[in-house]
Amino acid sequence: LIGGGFLLVIGILIDHPIKKMIQTIRKIEEGDLSIRMDETQGDEFGLMATSFNSMLESLVSAKKQLEDYHVTQMQKASRLASLGEIIAGIAHEIKNPLAGISCAVQVFHSELERNDSRREVTAEILDHIRRLDGIVKGLLNYAKPKPPQFLPCSVGDVLDKAIFFVYPEAKKQQVHIEADLDHDMPPVMMDPDQMQQVFLNLMINAVQAMPDGGILKITINKTEKNRNGVSNAIKEIISSKQLVIIEFSDTGTGVERENLQNIFDPFFTKKSKGTGLGLSISQRIVQEHGGEISVESEVGKGSVFTIYFAAINTQ
Repeated sequence: LIGGGFLLVIGILIDHPIKKMIQTIRKIEEGDLSIRMDETQGDEFGLMATSFNSMLESLVSAKKQLEDYHVTQMQKASRLASLGEIIAGIAHEIKNPLAGISCAVQVFHSELERNDSRREVTAEILDHIRRLDGIVKGLLNYAKPKPPQFLPCSVGDVLDKAIFFVYPEAKKQQVHIEADLDHDMPPVMMDPDQMQQVFLNLMINAVQAMPDGGILKITINKTEKNRNGVSNAIKEIISSKQLVIIEFSDTGTGVERENLQNIFDPFFTKKSKGTGLGLSISQRIVQEHGGEISVESEVGKGSVFTIYFAAINTQ
């Protein structure tokens, strides 16, 4: 009886609050920002609930400010500049309580025995927190980008590293990666870390566009700028006579024609998860490198993203 009573108390004091917390987080991920956690408990869970609700208030405030901002219909450049300041401030406000929640859950998780069934629950909470933290970092990266540190780099080497990180997820989704990487290509001036982020964004998007499996083909080629097949817009942007071209081709769901013109816009997304910043950040990084990125897509057949860079003259 004593043992049963102890388990009942544990269930009331720990298991029940944790389950309610998970339910709340799931509703938030589904887009319900009106829900709040119970702050009435006078323990660690009550403090965590207070921090979490504070974060939600910041999210609601951000949503309202963004909606109000779009109503003004200002010029795109000035709109994005102001939006960046809003995002940066709010993202910092979210980051602090999120860090506190993460620390509290990690402490609780570490104190549980390895065979305790509650470890699975706390591990799931930590996973959700990591996802929220990733969204905040994406917002900060968009609002306050770091200046690129340019180095002469092999595009093939940078791509190899990016493919290594994407491969496990691609295998899980039954996506076969066909990489035709010619490492004898002329080098390109780039920030390897930022460009790896671009390649990761494009590959992750491609994998997510193939939920039933498919093929992601990646190629690197070089060409003379004045040859046929290079658009006049690319010729005007890139001054080098020789171009290095990276192509990401998938057999995914494709993008509707009416959405292609907005695909690089900040916060534009048709996915249930994500911020809609990945392609916008990727385009900005590529353009800061003096290059350009384009997309072609057909619903039901897939998409092709192409990046153009100026090659370094090694002669």
